[in-house]
Amino acid sequence: MRINCVNTLLIPHARTSVTVLLILCCGLAFTPVSAWSSPAFQLETTQRFALMGAVEYTLADGHADLATVAEMAFTPLSESNGQIRTRSKAVWFRFNLENTSPSAVKWVVAASPPQLDEVTLFTRNQDESDWHRQSVSDRQPFNERDIRYRKPAISHTTPGVSSTTAYLRVAYSENDSLIPQVTLWEEKGFYNHIQREYLWLGAYYGLMATLTLITVLFAVTLKDRSFLYYGLFLFSTTLMWAVQNGLVYQYLLPESLFLHNEGYHIFFLLFALSALQFSKVFLRTREVLPRIHLFFTIAQALALGGLAIRFAGIYRPVTDLSLFVVAILLLLPVATWQAYRKGVDHVLWYAIGWIVYGLGMVTNIGGRLLFWSLPLEGYILQLASLVQAMVLTIAMGERLLYLNRDRLKAIEEAQKDPLTGLGNRRVLHEAYDNLRDHFRHAEAPLFLLLIDLDHFKSINDRFGHNAGDAVIRDMADLLRRLSRREDVCVRFGGEEFAVLLQANTLAEAEQIAERIRREFEHRPTVYEKQQIDHTLSIGIARVATSNPKRPTFENLIAVADEALYAAKSAGRNRAVAAESDEINPFNDRQPATDS
Repeated sequence: MRINCVNTLLIPHARTSVTVLLILCCGLAFTPVSAWSSPAFQLETTQRFALMGAVEYTLADGHADLATVAEMAFTPLSESNGQIRTRSKAVWFRFNLENTSPSAVKWVVAASPPQLDEVTLFTRNQDESDWHRQSVSDRQPFNERDIRYRKPAISHTTPGVSSTTAYLRVAYSENDSLIPQVTLWEEKGFYNHIQREYLWLGAYYGLMATLTLITVLFAVTLKDRSFLYYGLFLFSTTLMWAVQNGLVYQYLLPESLFLHNEGYHIFFLLFALSALQFSKVFLRTREVLPRIHLFFTIAQALALGGLAIRFAGIYRPVTDLSLFVVAILLLLPVATWQAYRKGVDHVLWYAIGWIVYGLGMVTNIGGRLLFWSLPLEGYILQLASLVQAMVLTIAMGERLLYLNRDRLKAIEEAQKDPLTGLGNRRVLHEAYDNLRDHFRHAEAPLFLLLIDLDHFKSINDRFGHNAGDAVIRDMADLLRRLSRREDVCVRFGGEEFAVLLQANTLAEAEQIAERIRREFEHRPTVYEKQQIDHTLSIGIARVATSNPKRPTFENLIAVADEALYAAKSAGRNRAVAAESDEINPFNDRQPATDS
């Protein structure tokens, strides 16, 4: 526990004429103020001073009153005992404040954490004989507080050229671990501090709310449960800190005494539940780390049990269970490494996120144990949680990129012919729709070459199906070699191929088709030292992109098939162009099956 003091003068134009000295003095027994002697601190504007050695403390039973405590022995607060820890006792501090200026000074004492059950200030000014008692408790609705601040805060005024003797009692009503932190402020400095403090808290919750909203939108849009669990993780993290900071009590549920006092462990366990569930999905523990998956599931069951116990009104076991869950969360980087070794990629940012959180937790605990004086003391773990959320969002973005890559790869594989590596009929259909719209305004015609290998059945019968596959692969290689980058070449099915291309005239398309026909005829396939001669037939269909009837893909295939049938009927091994791009709706002729 540290007691700090901050002084800012109330009246700006009086800063050069008014000097306020807050001298905190400690005694070993309850004696008159005039008999006390302690170090004095010159408090400069907006500066904070740790008052180690200028204040004393003692621990007393919860029922002890001021008269009893005043007779007890007090210990000077120093760097070696700067953090007081107790579980079942109340902490009492005593000090003296001396005002040497002619003007009265109003000061505020604020205590942490916000969940303190009782903070009581006993004060007696120099010329008074009776003690003045002020108390603030989170066992009462927030709106009953005199100072509307998320932490317990009490104010008092020391008259000019006078002094105030003060006893401060800080306690929990539950048998919980108490590590109090009390800060003494001059009034204006106190409210200036609140403005800066709420600016930081507003930035934190604004960023967390933004990340949560983005994640929820992705979860709804993509219907991906990992984003759903990550959104729950962010939401529970935000609520956990909002309860811990006292903001739920101050702004959201000022009448909910249970959530303010008991809510931290509830939302911490929800945070742990969502963190473990998110980790199970992200790291695919069910598939690659079954033992860790079982361990996480057991931990989640314990967390659920802890929630049930807390709602039943049992306090202490839930605190110990929360510490156990903390230890499990600190092991998440290890689980991430194991998942990476098992082949789960895109986990680097995920591991960094939990390492950041772990370092924040270790630093926070170490600061409490070793009395470190750190920047943003009290907010280190919360800041680590914000950095973690941002890093994990990067991890989710990276995961989304990987998923999209895998999805595109799966689509590509689904549209690829496994034997030749060319596209399939679906690719041709999509390309037709895209190219027709692309060339429509330029009135540039498209052409479809529908290709069928001649007498392919006899090749299979004579040389075997493996030889037939070799012929089909050679045909695919030929199309890849002779086609342009913008042309679309596919295996249409069986021994049929198709090429969709743009040409300025029918004659140009016929030249391309003729070149394919000649190359295939003059380059026989060699399979297991056997030469396989082969030919092909081509039907050419013209797509008039400016045709207001906008022929469908099925229309185009039917026209090309008519031309291919004409090439077959004319003796094969030739290319024939359709006379028109119109399809005869009364044509019920079936394409020739004899290749």
